[in-house]
Amino acid sequence: MHLAGFGLDNLSLMALTVVTGLVVDDAIVVIENIMRHRALGLSIEDAAIMGGSEVVFTLLSITISVLAVFAPIGLAPGLTGRLFGEFAGTVGIAVTVSLVLSCVVTPCLTATLLRLTEARHPARSGNAPSEEESRVAGLYPRILDLCLLHPGKTVLLLPLTLLVALILFARMPKIVFPKQDIGIVSGGSRADGATLEDTRARIARFSRVMLSDPAVSHVVAYLDTSEGSSHGMVFATLRDMTDRRDSAATIARRIAAAMRHERHGEYHAQAPGNLMTRVGSNSSGLSYILRSDDERLPGPAARRLARALRRHPEFTNVEEDSDPPGESLSFAINRDIAARLGVTPQVIGSALSDAFGQITASVVYSWRGQYNVVMTLQDQFLHDPALLRNFWVSPSGGSASGSAASNTIRVTTQGAAGGSSALAATAFRNQIANALAGGVTASTGAAVATGTETLVPLSMVATLAPTLDPASVTHLGYASSASIALDLAPGVSLERAHAIIDAESRALSLPAALSGVLQSDEGDAGKSTQDSEMLVLGAIVAVYLTLGILYENPFHPLTILSTVPSAGIGAVLGLDLFGLPFSGMAVVAMLLLTGISLKNAIMLVDFAVLAQRTRALTPRAAIREAALLRLRPILMTTGAAALGALPLAVMGGYGMELRQPLGIALIGGLVVSQIQTMLTTPALYMLIAHLQAASRAYRARRVGEKAKGRGCDAPHDHGKRR
Repeated sequence: MHLAGFGLDNLSLMALTVVTGLVVDDAIVVIENIMRHRALGLSIEDAAIMGGSEVVFTLLSITISVLAVFAPIGLAPGLTGRLFGEFAGTVGIAVTVSLVLSCVVTPCLTATLLRLTEARHPARSGNAPSEEESRVAGLYPRILDLCLLHPGKTVLLLPLTLLVALILFARMPKIVFPKQDIGIVSGGSRADGATLEDTRARIARFSRVMLSDPAVSHVVAYLDTSEGSSHGMVFATLRDMTDRRDSAATIARRIAAAMRHERHGEYHAQAPGNLMTRVGSNSSGLSYILRSDDERLPGPAARRLARALRRHPEFTNVEEDSDPPGESLSFAINRDIAARLGVTPQVIGSALSDAFGQITASVVYSWRGQYNVVMTLQDQFLHDPALLRNFWVSPSGGSASGSAASNTIRVTTQGAAGGSSALAATAFRNQIANALAGGVTASTGAAVATGTETLVPLSMVATLAPTLDPASVTHLGYASSASIALDLAPGVSLERAHAIIDAESRALSLPAALSGVLQSDEGDAGKSTQDSEMLVLGAIVAVYLTLGILYENPFHPLTILSTVPSAGIGAVLGLDLFGLPFSGMAVVAMLLLTGISLKNAIMLVDFAVLAQRTRALTPRAAIREAALLRLRPILMTTGAAALGALPLAVMGGYGMELRQPLGIALIGGLVVSQIQTMLTTPALYMLIAHLQAASRAYRARRVGEKAKGRGCDAPHDHGKRR
């Protein structure tokens, strides 16, 4: 792990916990096989050599299959690959090291310990089964014989299992990643047209309410001026989980309910997790984003849609990130009058920038450093929009070009008297003087002007009208956007939430220029579900190709892969039993179950294939012997894997939202997969062997018929040639 650049965190530690069952399985298979040969009367050295060499190919097939299972998730793009790449890499490193140790070190240690044990207790050199093992060994052969007697009916369990797995998967609520309790509750408040003072007072009240909650340790608040003067954020650090009973999500709902009586603004609170996608100003794990090329559309549409979604109980918290439109003044320049007066749009823009843009007019240097001289209006003029009606601009200093320059040459000043004509003449003289002086006295936005100029009222060349414009505009890519932060009620799936949002969008008749997408911490929620399905399918395809190459047979991999649907049923049933949704951790559990269930089937198929090749046993006799001899190691390996996953399912504390779905899905999948593997895999192996035998007989009969036909035609052809 150190050489690969991995660290010790929640995911890598979970991988080490889960892989404990996998690496112990290899040693169990080797030791059990050595003990079986020792019980047959071989010496310790011969038993160690024979038992270890017999399972080398089996362990190699198992390890390569596990690596093939985790290859898709390690190579997956996006957050899934970045997050679980370390998980998959840790598992791959562990099983590879386990293969080497199980094939080299385990037989040597087993032989050494057998010598020590038998030297002290000579009577225990055998491998006598216990009473429980004898009882199981007596029940299982009868069930196995019944399944092998009716292989066709037994194999029908496989499509039935697959159908049930698909139905359960379709009806389960799905999320991308479970929301984690990291001991933080974040909240925010906004109000229409509020000043900084109003927002500061509102955030102070919100902070006091948060701090009064018994589960809150301390609170930090700030004004989010990047989102306008009406928005503020509050972060509460919760007490340790051992000192509080409620989860962070429950505390967030309690704080939000305590602020509902406040009518001075909108308040929201949520429990953020370790994985967050921040779109706009909300940090909820789920967001609905509206985008449009027109910056005036997303904000009002988001507010209308948010009001409609608040009526649905499926959403516990709905907050939009866009402020209501604020009052503003729009300038409509009358270009005809401005041209007659010599006022260009550049002059108007420079004058307004000098007054309100807080530009740097100069730099003062001293021996201690340098200081910017910022030019701005006095405070009493900054808060009165009526100032713009008394604003004056200079008609000189504009950069005339093209037709404007040619028109300037034709201006005559004779007979000019008062009004617009006098101003035009003055503007002309100023431009001539600026040109002759090289623009030294031109009013171009500099802090100090040295020339005498005639000023023009801004209201004479532009029409000022009050309008409502967005206080801030959020961009996603090249489009303006507004997002709605959503918290789903327990048990509500992403598909259900998406259906409600689509229905409300159609009912509100939102503009066609708007497009919406539901995004979660992983990104697009719908795409995340499709990616999860593709990961599982990719793992199955990779395993099939790998096993096909190893066995040089296209049918044995199908027999081995038949155990995967039963593992999926167990995982989904376990999650449904405990009320947990299907998430990214369940996908990881499915991949782990694929590797573990394959190990059991590989041990059966590999032993049966070897028995057919070396001892010429029939398929039924070979698979029956394999199932009976491999029953104990399969039970031991499954029990070891389940015990390895048990701490994940029962341990609490921080990060349990990620651990519990993984552990529960693993245990449920192992139990169901174990039962079906020991029944359907032998039946399917025998059925495929019969189909292969029938296919070989058919091909042999066809070859014989063709050879017989060529033999009958030979004399006729010979006579014809004569």
